[in-house]
Amino acid sequence: MINQRRARFGSLIWLMVCACNAIGWREANAQSSTDRAQQRPATRPVGLVLNEDNSRFCLNRDGNKMTRAGLYEFIDQYAGTQVTHLFLCPNGMRTNYRTKAPGWESIWDGNQAEASEDRWLHNFWLLDQRGLDPYAVWVARCREKGISPWITMRMNVYSFRSQVDHFSHSSFWKQHPEMWRLRPAKSELDYGLPAVRARSLALIGELLERYDLDGLELDWMRWPTHFRPGEEQRGRQALTEFMRHVRKLAEKWSARRGRAIQISVRVPAVPDTAMALGMDAVAWAKAGLVDVVVPAPFLDADFDIPIELWRERIGTSRKVALAPCLESDCRGHSALGPHATRWVHNRVEMVRGFAAAMLHRGADWVYLFNFLEGGWPNEEYRSILNDCGRLDTVIDKPRRHIVTSHDTAPPGASSPAVLPKNMVPRGRVTFRVYTGPRPTTGSAVIRAVLAKNENLAQAQIVARLNSVACRPLADLGKLDPFAESVRVTQFAVPLESLRDGSNQVDLSLQTGAMQQLLWLEIFFVPTPP
Repeated sequence: MINQRRARFGSLIWLMVCACNAIGWREANAQSSTDRAQQRPATRPVGLVLNEDNSRFCLNRDGNKMTRAGLYEFIDQYAGTQVTHLFLCPNGMRTNYRTKAPGWESIWDGNQAEASEDRWLHNFWLLDQRGLDPYAVWVARCREKGISPWITMRMNVYSFRSQVDHFSHSSFWKQHPEMWRLRPAKSELDYGLPAVRARSLALIGELLERYDLDGLELDWMRWPTHFRPGEEQRGRQALTEFMRHVRKLAEKWSARRGRAIQISVRVPAVPDTAMALGMDAVAWAKAGLVDVVVPAPFLDADFDIPIELWRERIGTSRKVALAPCLESDCRGHSALGPHATRWVHNRVEMVRGFAAAMLHRGADWVYLFNFLEGGWPNEEYRSILNDCGRLDTVIDKPRRHIVTSHDTAPPGASSPAVLPKNMVPRGRVTFRVYTGPRPTTGSAVIRAVLAKNENLAQAQIVARLNSVACRPLADLGKLDPFAESVRVTQFAVPLESLRDGSNQVDLSLQTGAMQQLLWLEIFFVPTPP
């Protein structure tokens, strides 16, 4: 046992030394962060970022597509759309390519990939056997097609929690329970430990050396907890120093390639939450350590990301791009029916609503996470790709603005759900909905979805928008994917009552017994030209 511990300790020291050498921590750095920030180019015009995860390409395809032509085909589907950036993810706990980074291993190492029926495992192994690094091929193809190629690195993944021996779990994670965040309980790694940070820096160094990137994203939202409970503020200092090393490494490779390599971070949607969890993205931006901040939820889509608060905290300089992130699904509820118990899929009208609100709030880019091919009917997916990166191409089409909740909370706090909410007779519930530019033609409708109960049909709801009464409409018989047992009440909004930006919705239950409000949205349909 003692010898095993000594060997383990020795391997960790070796890992840290290798990482430090790869990064060149001791290289002279005469320029200040401010000077470096001034030399970086201004961010690109408004655009659409698509995050490709670390498994879907292989999961969606047979082995006969594991060819250079098949890899080209994947990138080519985004050419000519509004997609300006592809963020390609090559890792979870392991990498999808043949790695040499200390402390890392490839997805197929030790996993009998040749005989596996799992497409994720087998197909990445097959690509390697055929001499193809998909990320190198994709980066080059992106450049040919006018798309900005980035790599996004997931910083602390712990998926498949109930499957201890899942092939995606790394040997490092299995062999070092003393580095688990909630040790002795199985959990993410603890970034308060130097060896954990060194391991990640080793992979960052390899990614920057291996791929001819426009930028590297550090995805701190997979997963968003990185420290032992109560150690977040000490950890905040460690992560800021970590980001300094990342910036130095990016500058090293920028100088070698003659082109600036930008750094992005994906962090919690609200600045105070991010800082409380140890991810001080505001400080990173002010110090010139990052070029892009991606405020994001963890799992459930958030339609109320406070872009103006981020801009206020960071400062008015547009050198740091803000790219609010939309997850593919909103939080559901069991009372909405079997197809909406956990999540409600974001349809194209909902994506337009998010884009309209975020761009109007001052976002530089719209960032889509888990918007993977095959998740929508083809025509609808093409509409998302072709329309949802610019304000002018979303406000002239139907759009839905959904009431959602922040799904990530500071340590020791809960993230209260905005919905569902009980409505009592003669009581009032109030919501703020950010709807972007005020429409001047067409129609606007409030949709309020009530849970099934014995007195549902008798309930009479009064709706006001910005204190102006809204005319009741006939109930909507069916709103997919909700069950027909719920009641979808509707109210016509006078267009003159709408404001640019944020609008207040008040709902009052006038008659009947208590009701449960499950879902609330404002639906805009512009007048056709």
